[in-house]
This record gives sequence, structure tokens and C-alpha cells, in this order.
Amino acid sequence: DSIGLLRAAAALNTGRLLDGTVFQTPPQLVPGAAAHPLGATVYERIDRLREKADAGARFVQTQYVFDLPAFERWMIEVRVADLHERLAILASVGPLRSLRVIGFMQALPGVSIPAAITERLAGLSVKAFAAESLTICAETARKLADIPGVAGVHVMAPYWEEQIPEIIVAAGLAGRADRTAV
Repeated sequence: DSIGLLRAAAALNTGRLLDGTVFQTPPQLVPGAAAHPLGATVYERIDRLREKADAGARFVQTQYVFDLPAFERWMIEVRVADLHERLAILASVGPLRSLRVIGFMQALPGVSIPAAITERLAGLSVKAFAAESLTICAETARKLADIPGVAGVHVMAPYWEEQIPEIIVAAGLAGRADRTAV
């Protein structure tokens, strides 16, 4: 499981295998894990995150974030637990390519797309939908980057990777030393 893999990576970084075998020239891995801000229980949201930090994670990447108020509530929990001090929190964003993609995304565990976003995109032409989706993504990225405790924004745009630089620039994250876009 993820905790076991994190422990294995931490052991490798010290020059030993899980069975205790010592070896020369340990790697310099930077172990990371997934985070689920919209987990149903405190365990899923915070306790599991703490377990990942204890096992050696140095960063976490969230599932796509569309519901900013829910993410901000999670970040309050993260800050209260001081987990933002132990883990770099990378909030993930991405553009929505179509109403069909919205349905697919809604089915992913931990992803919630507010009705206001769907309504904002409904009825638009293909070209207008694409432009508005990129705008929403950039707005979300900008707001996420300004939430205390967020170390960076991870922009994911499967099959639309060429739009990532535009999103980063539109979000105002290009060249910001205090926040990064990955």
C-alpha cells in the first residue's frame, strides 16, 4: 500500500533495504503521495495524511480541486495539524474539455464539481466551452496558490498539455517565487 511504499523509499534513502540489507550510494528519492481533501471522514482527510508524512512523504498531490470552499476547509484542518509544515501540499487543477468529461470527473473518488461551474459551461459552443474552461482553471489555480499552506499548484491537462503554459500565465503563477505551478 502507499504507506509501505513510502517506508520503503525512506529506507532506500538511508542506504538500506526493508530487510535491513545495507548498500552503498543510496538514491535521493523525494517520496510523495496522493491526498484526498474531500475524504468522507477525518481519518481519510487528516489522519491518513499524517500517516503518509510519518512514513516519509515529503509532498502530497491532491485530486483535482474544483470545490474551493471544501478545499479551504481541508486546508484549515491541515494547518491545525501542522501537516503543511511537514509536507509540501500541491493542489491539482485541470481544465474540463466537455460536459462528458465533467460526468467522468464527477465519478472520480474525491472530485466534486460545483453546479456553478457546470452552469457556467452549459450551452456554450465547443470553442467558447474550451475558452471558458481554461479561464475557470486559471482562476482556480490563482485562488489555490493564495491559500495559506499550499506549496504549489499542479496543472493536469491530459490530451491538452499544450494549454498548460497558457493556464499558468493566466493564473499569474509564471515567475512567482512564493508559489509554483508544476
